[in-house]
Amino acid sequence: RETGSDDATTPATPKVAAGRRETYLRALLLRDAGVFLERHGKLLTASELELFQPLCESSYEVSFYYRLLKQDAKSKRAEHVEAKNRRLAYYNRNEGRGFFSLDAMRDRDPLLWQHQIGRYTHGSAAPGSEGQKMSDMLLEQHDAHQLRVRLHAEQQR
Repeated sequence: RETGSDDATTPATPKVAAGRRETYLRALLLRDAGVFLERHGKLLTASELELFQPLCESSYEVSFYYRLLKQDAKSKRAEHVEAKNRRLAYYNRNEGRGFFSLDAMRDRDPLLWQHQIGRYTHGSAAPGSEGQKMSDMLLEQHDAHQLRVRLHAEQQR
């Protein structure tokens, strides 16, 4: 293909492609709003979809796809809310038991903790500060060393 061709799929002419797409969409919308909703309705926002509501009375096809898209949007929203509520309930159930404390997360999966959280906490407190016992400090250093060895081995794979 030539780089200057007038084809809408040619990456060398993005302005022409966008203009041709817009022309196609406008023509399809004016010619048959039902077909437009069938093909491109899932890409519309809720407020854009509401603009088709007045056309529902005059066209069965527009009414059908309008109702279908509205139901689809409501079910997706309901699924999203339900998932958020499940996560919140799980958090509330386990929060009191220390499930989400930094120490508990570090104990469950040290490599993941180090990757997500631990790399940002280095140097936040001096060793032995806050009344920490020497034995606790030595055990933490030993655990940190083992973690570094495991991380290094994991990265070598």
